[in-house]
This record gives sequence, C-alpha cells and structure tokens, in this order.
Amino acid sequence: MAIADNTLVSPDFLTLTLGIVVYFFGVILNRRIAFLRNYNIPEPVTGGFWLPGPSGSSMA
Repeated sequence: MAIADNTLVSPDFLTLTLGIVVYFFGVILNRRIAFLRNYNIPEPVTGGFWLPGPSGSSMA
C-alpha cells in the first residue's frame, strides 16, 4: 500500500481479499445475532460497520 497525494492506493488482490473477509465476517455475525436476522440487515453492511472499530482506523 502506498499513500500518494492524500490517497490510499492498495493492490487489487488485497482489496478483493479484504472485501471477502468483511463479507464473510458479516455472514457469521448475521447468523449469530438474531436482531440482524430479524431486521434483514445485509451481510456486507454488518461486516462494513464492524471493520472500522477493531482496525482502529479513524479519518480526521
């Protein structure tokens, strides 16, 4: 990964891999948490909301 002109550039393979990991983490969360299933929250949304917390990334 490289940062050029305030833009984060990542390789295609890394981006695809992270997207798949986030999706499947959302699948696992939706299976375990009834609230997410009952209100039909999509797996990518669940995984996407989880991602910024544990990674510690924050844009200021």
